[in-house]
Amino acid sequence: MALGYLALVALHVVATSGMRGPIALPDEAGFLGNGRLLSGTGPTWPMGAAPPYPFLGGALYAPVHWLSGDPATRMRLVLLANALVLAAAFPLVHALLRRLLGAGPWTLIGGFAAALHPATFVLGAFGWAEPMAIAGVPLLLVAHARMLRPGRPLARAGFGATAAALPVVHARFVPVAVVAALVLVAHAAARRDQREIALTNLAVLVALWVALQAAQRLVLAVRWDHVYPSPATDVPLTDPGQWGSLARTLDSQVWYVAAGTMGTAVLGVLLLGRLLVGGGSAPRALAAPRRSTAGVALVVGAAVLAASVLQVRRPAGVDNLAYGRFIDSVVPVIAGVGVAGLVRGLIVRRDVWLAAAVVALSGLLLWPTWHPERYALYTSAPMAAIGRFVAADARAAIGTVTAWGLAGTAVILVVASDRWRAAHRSPHRRGSGMLVAVALVVAAPAAEGWLETRDTVADSRAAYDGWRAPAQIEALDSPSRIAYLGADRSLGAFFRYPWVLPRVAFDSSGTLQPGSADVVAAGVRWPRARELGARLAVVDDRYGQAIWVLPGPRQRDLDRKGLLLPAGFPARLPASARRVELSSPAVVDVGGRAVLRLLVRHDGRGSPLPTFAEGLPRGWVVLRATVHVGGPLGPIAGQATVPLPFLQPGQAASVDLDVTQARGALLRPGSIVLDAYQVGEPGAFVVSGRRSVRLLPG
Repeated sequence: MALGYLALVALHVVATSGMRGPIALPDEAGFLGNGRLLSGTGPTWPMGAAPPYPFLGGALYAPVHWLSGDPATRMRLVLLANALVLAAAFPLVHALLRRLLGAGPWTLIGGFAAALHPATFVLGAFGWAEPMAIAGVPLLLVAHARMLRPGRPLARAGFGATAAALPVVHARFVPVAVVAALVLVAHAAARRDQREIALTNLAVLVALWVALQAAQRLVLAVRWDHVYPSPATDVPLTDPGQWGSLARTLDSQVWYVAAGTMGTAVLGVLLLGRLLVGGGSAPRALAAPRRSTAGVALVVGAAVLAASVLQVRRPAGVDNLAYGRFIDSVVPVIAGVGVAGLVRGLIVRRDVWLAAAVVALSGLLLWPTWHPERYALYTSAPMAAIGRFVAADARAAIGTVTAWGLAGTAVILVVASDRWRAAHRSPHRRGSGMLVAVALVVAAPAAEGWLETRDTVADSRAAYDGWRAPAQIEALDSPSRIAYLGADRSLGAFFRYPWVLPRVAFDSSGTLQPGSADVVAAGVRWPRARELGARLAVVDDRYGQAIWVLPGPRQRDLDRKGLLLPAGFPARLPASARRVELSSPAVVDVGGRAVLRLLVRHDGRGSPLPTFAEGLPRGWVVLRATVHVGGPLGPIAGQATVPLPFLQPGQAASVDLDVTQARGALLRPGSIVLDAYQVGEPGAFVVSGRRSVRLLPG
């Protein structure tokens, strides 16, 4: 058991290696910022106006902020924390299966199936509530089974405690807490010998709920300027006009689960239902730990499914059609039950046919409801089980994913049929063929999750690699407070700056109080800049944001060091700043294109080099490559231009110029002459270093 857990931890760490920072914003900002608040380290991470992210979902990340202030190290610690929690799905589901199906190898295989579900890979790449949610569901069910066994009351009170805690991990578990309270009332009413422990759990649930909800309100008061209501509360259930949309969303969720698990989740539901209705009255079912826990698992799954339907069904959302993250909290457990049932021999031929029917019918009903103007497949990584099958044509993706799910059920049916026939002839062959089917239906989704995770890592690298603005802001004598102003602020920058600048306090109120801050984050055309005498210090070309410095000692000091752009910018740069060194030119192939890659260094002083920005005709620097045929003095085949990155004096950056075609002319052997200039002022720069590179034939 311990070796399996450690192997899964290592697998998660390897799968997420290379993540640079949070990319799912504002969700990750909500949970990671809650973790920082709970840790008591660093300034508050403001959320502005955003949905209410429960604080306990970020408790996992509080130690991360104690251990390191470096963003790169903190991200590695976040991923390690995720790995430690997600790998716990293996022992937790294993313990649950032992209580439902008895001891045997099927409990280990089912536990691994749950731990290798795509959600346990992909969702571990993000700093949010999902790892705790995926581990919390089997923990809740194991705690319920433990509650019905003899022992000390305190050791049997975990069901009520877990049910109260899950809603402050994520709001989708609010109906689960209600379900848990009803289950406890039913236990207390059904059997006198269960009344004491049921009422104890109910008291723990209510008391802890009150305390945790009070703590949640305090967190919201500290970090949020305005709390958006949960999308689930905005759906008018009494309006018959909404029922059709809700039905389509329900079908999309069923399709996602059924096809994304190759039918094994459907098998899990059927097996849990068979355990629940195995005979006897309702009071006897509540008294039998196995049957009662199976029933609780079904009701908890239904509650999370209902919450997912309400949360996904939002008029302006892009994830109306299918979205995995909300329902994926329970899918690994249910799919693990289905896989264990296959190995245990509890799945019959009718179950597999029913699973195939659910996959096919849900996809068939979903396919004609898709309309480009109303729905879009959510193509980000959280659609874990089917993400890599999503193409530009969403309707085609529905067919592809449905076929993929049917292929899995077909494998189960073919191999299981052979096993069922063999069981009548030779008991020694019982289960051997089924292991082949199980290996295939577990390995295929696991591979999907691995590949999706690596795509997520690539997205993170694209978001953070080459982002120079944070280091440039830190160079401004490490400002201790920055005020967010202006309606044109980028939400990407708004939520990422506190992560990459953990020692800086950000004011998100939108008003500038006297003495509250001497550095402002706003747009590059901040209308109040001239009125307040602000000077432009950093242009974040990644997000179209700018850092302005207000009059005072900091502005005078930075101006003396040449770290501020000229007053009244955009304007002509001083002559001392217009010096660029170009070095290391080489023609390389990037994605089938011939590009000229070279190192650009700001060799001047007195002002940063501003980057190119759309709509500002003067004062922005670009690099131009002129392609000559036959040599530097030969005919011009064309020109290519690229913006230089924002560079402070002495800084350097690598840039690529696309020279494959110049004004439609194919690149021929010859040379390229390089020049840097301000827009509208060609020739204003002094360019040193190698200025031309000869292109060899072929």
